[in-house]
Amino acid sequence: MSYPGRLPIMMRCVTFITTLAVLLMYCSISVFASDYVLPYPSFMPGHRLYAIHRAWSRVDEFWHFGAIARIKYHRQRADTLLVEAKTLFEYGQYEFAARALLESNKHFARAVLYDKEIAEQQKDTGEQHALLKASGEKHTEIIGRLSNELPGQIVWEPENREPQIIDIGLLLRQAEIIRAFTNETQ
Repeated sequence: MSYPGRLPIMMRCVTFITTLAVLLMYCSISVFASDYVLPYPSFMPGHRLYAIHRAWSRVDEFWHFGAIARIKYHRQRADTLLVEAKTLFEYGQYEFAARALLESNKHFARAVLYDKEIAEQQKDTGEQHALLKASGEKHTEIIGRLSNELPGQIVWEPENREPQIIDIGLLLRQAEIIRAFTNETQ
């Protein structure tokens, strides 16, 4: 006996299974897409708030006490500055990009040192090391892309100053070496 306005049982089962399959597929895609994510670039050189932003980030470092807080701070600063360097390289602002990359390297190196310190003191359960390692892998991926896209050296000719040679290849190689230390700790 059929009921008017109701789908047959077979159609309801097909609809349910299709909906379930789509949901499972969506969940599996979102799980695999949850890789380490770098921050969106903040104020860039040339913006009137850039100097204030840089000064605030320096002051902010003093609010991070202890090795675990410092590893978080330096990892986040390295992430932010790498994104800044990448964006500036893409727009051809090589001098500013080189400065941002050097500072990112400095912060990442400090994060590695604090990671080693908390490993020796057995303060970390492995979470900070895993985050630093994921960050290093993401950084290495971006640095590799930049190495393929950018020239090895460039002559930067700023206005009212002498031209200077920026060895982009060397800067990127140094960045790769610093990021490789995350695999050697712990």
